[in-house]
Amino acid sequence: MQLNRMLLLLFLFMTLSWPVFSQQASVVDDILYIPYLSTADAFYSAEFLIIPASDPIQLELLAHSKWFNTNH
Repeated sequence: MQLNRMLLLLFLFMTLSWPVFSQQASVVDDILYIPYLSTADAFYSAEFLIIPASDPIQLELLAHSKWFNTNH
């Protein structure tokens, strides 16, 4: 499970570093807001709680939304 979280975190930061994404992730009160993630068939937004004092960083999914891409 720990490996899955780290891979997800790595994917999120790699995806959000691409210049094609105009919205940026932000952290407010230990909550990581990811406004826009894209896959081949859908778009997502997500909110993660950053578990305090976790090393390496651990995240808990609080909420997510999914929109389907109708162009495919």
